[in-house]
Amino acid sequence: MIRLKNHIGTIDISEKYLNRLAAVTVEGCIGVSDLLAVSVKPVGQEVDITLSIAVAWDVKLSTVAEAISSKLCYAFGEKTGVPVRKIEIYTDEIK
Repeated sequence: MIRLKNHIGTIDISEKYLNRLAAVTVEGCIGVSDLLAVSVKPVGQEVDITLSIAVAWDVKLSTVAEAISSKLCYAFGEKTGVPVRKIEIYTDEIK
């Protein structure tokens, strides 16, 4: 759980919500055929994200990884205000 404090009060964000946010964000990325596993670990006021994905056979892996990273950083910043410290992407299957 991440606890954010500001001038209005305190907000608690559960790991379940963070995992679901990452999953929904990645599933919407072009080139990702399947999301096999997702893990979001709070590190202080930031998060580390680890993904295991399957990709389409006709995509450039670096382009998919760049798109995933960009979308995750944007989604987490926009929806939670929690910055992403590190993203690890493992391509386990090519379909």
